[in-house]
Amino acid sequence: MKKIHLVLIVFLLLHLTSNVFAKPDRQIAAPQNPEVEKAYRKGLQLYLKGRYGVAAWELQNMLMLFPKNRRTTSALYLIARADFHLKKYREANEALDQLLKDYPQTAYRYDALFLKAAIAYNENKLSQSFNLLAEIIHRSKNKNLVRQSQKIFYKTVLSNYALPDIRNLQGRFSSSDLKPIWMLAAASKMWDAGDFEQAKKKLQTFFKKYPNSLLIAEARNLQKMIEKGPSIPSKIAVVLPITGFYREQATDVANGIKLAFANWKQSHSDTKLQLNVFDTHRNTIQALKITQKLAGDRNVLAILGSLESDPTGAIGAVASCKNLPLIAPTGTENGIAALGENIFQMDGNIDIRGKILAEYAIRQLHLKTFAVLAPADEYGKQITDSFTEMIDHLGGKIMAETWYYEGSVDFKRQLSHIRNVGLEKMVWDSLRTVYPGYSDSEIDSLFAIEEPIRQAQNRNKVIRKLADSTAVPVTSIDGVFLPVYTDDIKYIAPQYAMFNIQSQLLGGDYWKDISILNDNQSYVNGVIFTTDVFAKENALPYLRFQNRYRKRFQTSPSKFSVLGYDSMNYLLQALNSGARTREDLLKALRNIREFDGLHGSFKFLEGSRVNSGIVLLRFENGTFRKLE
Repeated sequence: MKKIHLVLIVFLLLHLTSNVFAKPDRQIAAPQNPEVEKAYRKGLQLYLKGRYGVAAWELQNMLMLFPKNRRTTSALYLIARADFHLKKYREANEALDQLLKDYPQTAYRYDALFLKAAIAYNENKLSQSFNLLAEIIHRSKNKNLVRQSQKIFYKTVLSNYALPDIRNLQGRFSSSDLKPIWMLAAASKMWDAGDFEQAKKKLQTFFKKYPNSLLIAEARNLQKMIEKGPSIPSKIAVVLPITGFYREQATDVANGIKLAFANWKQSHSDTKLQLNVFDTHRNTIQALKITQKLAGDRNVLAILGSLESDPTGAIGAVASCKNLPLIAPTGTENGIAALGENIFQMDGNIDIRGKILAEYAIRQLHLKTFAVLAPADEYGKQITDSFTEMIDHLGGKIMAETWYYEGSVDFKRQLSHIRNVGLEKMVWDSLRTVYPGYSDSEIDSLFAIEEPIRQAQNRNKVIRKLADSTAVPVTSIDGVFLPVYTDDIKYIAPQYAMFNIQSQLLGGDYWKDISILNDNQSYVNGVIFTTDVFAKENALPYLRFQNRYRKRFQTSPSKFSVLGYDSMNYLLQALNSGARTREDLLKALRNIREFDGLHGSFKFLEGSRVNSGIVLLRFENGTFRKLE
């Protein structure tokens, strides 16, 4: 954040010359001591040469030998300045607190408050810094120090707050001598946001009400910029790993974005808006550096990116500090949008996918009992948790939950467990038929009264025999959820069929591979699964998009191209509402509840910035069918 660094430099350099320390403090009535003067001058010269550690040590030794002398207050202040340069903020504050407590009427009082404000700023305690600067502005008779305090107050506000925040702060710091700062800051933010007419009016009011303000030089600089008019167009930034392992997918997303922007520009040729693409080289640090620079440029209205969830969340968090909207075309990790009020997830997160599939299974398919076989990784855990939580919430029952590790090809142990659980339920269901109206515990008690050991052994033998003999189908589990990866389907599908579990198959995001499913059609026919993209490829909008894409990029579009295209069109719809500032754009984006894209409908629930318009597909006889 360049502006913040400039403010820090000003804090370090302002109000610091050798003659500040030349005269002793009149509050201390003590005779002049040649040894004190010699030690003080030595410490001062060391300080002015930048030897801060040695300077502080010399002055502290002087105060140990001569605790109260004509140089005590200036020595304490100089020690604090030296510690400040060394970033020893706690020690600096201790010296200043001692100075203000022991010598409340010291001539260095407001210089000390100014330095404490600088320390508070560096520790990111902005409210504390504002309080200290406000006291200087309100009470100090030193016109130069007051001007510098106003200037720092003004620059801190500009560097750290948006226009709505400035209005809130004005209510907390409402003294009359701060009103020029708030008015000038508001005018500057209006200019930054592109509201040039309002900025001009606000500045005219400033000159009329405060012609003798100590910030008049800053006001005239702003006036010159306003009179010159805007020269730099607004920008949309695309941040993606164009080079690296995922270059093909990132390039497809970027191409989809470019095509959507080119289409829009044809009917908005008079709009000064640029599209700039930045390559992160699949390096999160590089992505953060790019985002920091973009966030500091008020002409950048929004960012689209990145590809993977982790860097997307990272750049979203950085962008949120500057109210910069982030449209995430592909990030699916849970919690990305929660990192900032500025983040919009276009590709519904894992949590939503699991819940929507579970809700469909219960309410539309009327399934009641379920088993799960999932990969033992973050994706598998997240989607299983969301699926099972929704099943429980809707009154269903999870009979079995099993896991496998990456690289597994033998799933007999997991499928055998599911089969055993299903068979045991079938036995219990048959016993309930024989003993209608009895609860599970009552049936157990009945067997315990008759022949506890023999009956239990016989029952277990029956279950083991049935489990070993796959000729008996398991019909007690209504649905089996397999959120497995595409490469695992060819191993799991035939083994699942071998265990003769007669259930509705349910899948996750990685089942949409027509080649794999066709090869295993006899095992997986009828599977229902979630997907992020299902474009109506025979519909006119998609055919038009496909033709233009091929003509422009000499290749066919992929699902990533569609996600990029839809994400850009979503952003452009917000811009079409007239939004030309980050704040207005965020408001417009939040007001879009539904948006029809090539891949389907985007739906954002009240208060949510995660797309809940997930598509469910059924694979049947070699084709995909979208479920409504």
